[in-house]
Amino acid sequence: MKRINEVTQRQLARLGRPYLIVPWTTPAPISGLLTTGDWRGAVLMCINILIAMGIYYPFFRMWDKKLYQEEQQTAPPVTQTTDYSINS
Repeated sequence: MKRINEVTQRQLARLGRPYLIVPWTTPAPISGLLTTGDWRGAVLMCINILIAMGIYYPFFRMWDKKLYQEEQQTAPPVTQTTDYSINS
């Protein structure tokens, strides 16, 4: 674990220090690039987004399953009727 921490610190030290404050409405990868002036800032922002998605995804799935179960309980039963007659 100590080795991973050392490598991470070295990699982050290579990343340019923030020197510009960008508006909060700037898209994530672009703001990382503009803030640090380095392409690695944009890559780091993309990695952070992927990590956040991985953290939130299980909770989103649980919420979606709960809503689906509620929907199935309150929805009327579906009856399939097919009328192939042509009205002329």
